Amino acid sequence: MFKSCKIILKAFRNITGNTEKPLTFIGGHTQIGLLDDLNVFYDYRVYEHEINGIIRQLTEYGYLYYVDDTKFGLTLKGMHPWMTKFDSFQEWFFHTFLGGVITGVISTIGAETMLYLGIKVFSLLTQSQSQP
Repeated sequence: MFKSCKIILKAFRNITGNTEKPLTFIGGHTQIGLLDDLNVFYDYRVYEHEINGIIRQLTEYGYLYYVDDTKFGLTLKGMHPWMTKFDSFQEWFFHTFLGGVITGVISTIGAETMLYLGIKVFSLLTQSQSQP
């Protein structure tokens, strides 16, 4: 996700109190505020020429949902973006990393055991052939 998207998402989380309260563009200004309290707002002047793209991107990634053309709100993923990252890390760690380590350890132990048993069998066969 682009840095500008992260900044805007964080601002939306702050002005909504990290809730699903709908946000809206405040007409004639470079501000987005709470639909039910326009005194609580974020001034997006720095991102004025890309705000629609940022909101569209956040919607496509599942962080925001549209109420209509000018109103939108945070999704559960938007309210708790770190949970999504933690869930994907957890899945990677347990399935890919830890699974690979466990498979490697089991394979190594199995190979060492087979090598040890092969040497034992070979030594027993050579001992029995050398004795008259």
